[in-house]
Amino acid sequence: MNRLIIPSSEEQMTSEQIKTLTGLFEGALEKRRHELWKDSIQEIMGTERERLRLARDLFTVLCASAERSSNRISFIVTVNYDQTPEQAISATKRVQDVDLAVIASMPRGAKNVTRDMKVVLFRPSNSAYDEKGLISYENADKEYESRRLIPADLFVIAAMNQADPALADRYPNVTQWMGTNHRWGSIAFGRLNESGRRVQVKFHDAVGWHYGWWFVGIESPLIPA
Repeated sequence: MNRLIIPSSEEQMTSEQIKTLTGLFEGALEKRRHELWKDSIQEIMGTERERLRLARDLFTVLCASAERSSNRISFIVTVNYDQTPEQAISATKRVQDVDLAVIASMPRGAKNVTRDMKVVLFRPSNSAYDEKGLISYENADKEYESRRLIPADLFVIAAMNQADPALADRYPNVTQWMGTNHRWGSIAFGRLNESGRRVQVKFHDAVGWHYGWWFVGIESPLIPA
């Protein structure tokens, strides 16, 4: 199974930040202790398993808050290149809108290997959008370059969304490439109310991407091929 985690080497939080967060939580508990009953708290602290579950739940809330405040999120994703593009897409278990000609035009990062990749999900700078809230494919490409990122290939973005199916609910994500006949190709993961979670692979001729899309890029492999 693919795994999707925030890499421990990515600018870790400091000890001072941990102390500050602990103090904030302690202060909130002191201020609102009258809303909590002793027996109820003791019940969730009664066993090691319950204490670990509580700590995990609190950490999940903190991670969600940190993600919302950032325009850049990094992950480690295990990517399986020992499969066809169609298999990679099917493994995400989404409603498909796929043009096979676009798949044939895409670049491929590797063949017949499984490797861990450092993957970056980012939102472009506000200045890259026009007055209608659109970013052109050319400007999106420049946003990759300014961050020293390479657009993720189909296998990477598919592996990321397979590992966390709910990721695109929070961050509709896309990668793009210059395909045949000088047309931009892309694979996009998102959610439509009427059809649920969806993956789309298509060529584009005009317009660009709306503000809500996040872009997927690659830094460098953590494990050499």
